[in-house]
Amino acid sequence: MGVIFPVLYEGLRAGWLGVDDLGPLAGVQVWVRLAQPCEVHTDPSAPCRSYAVHEFGCDGSDQLYRLCDPDGPAPPVTSDVAAVRVLWADGHAEHLGPEQERYLHPVVARLQPRS
Repeated sequence: MGVIFPVLYEGLRAGWLGVDDLGPLAGVQVWVRLAQPCEVHTDPSAPCRSYAVHEFGCDGSDQLYRLCDPDGPAPPVTSDVAAVRVLWADGHAEHLGPEQERYLHPVVARLQPRS
């Protein structure tokens, strides 16, 4: 997992970074670790057991959901980022890896508030 992804998540949550700042995207999904394992599915290999998705849309929407219950209440999560996926307008999603950090680093650094 890239070192920029936790800062990217912080920026999207705090509002100093927007989806539009990252390119012509429809949205960004940040997979974060659940504070407690999913109680509905006890199979240790079930993705919903450990992760939730925090999805940010270019329209300013912000939705946090369990993989097994997208319409349910927002689950308690940690700030531990497991993965980041970008959503394109044509409907496909792309997992971001360490190679995208070269592009993301200057964008995030330019917009990150100085303490």
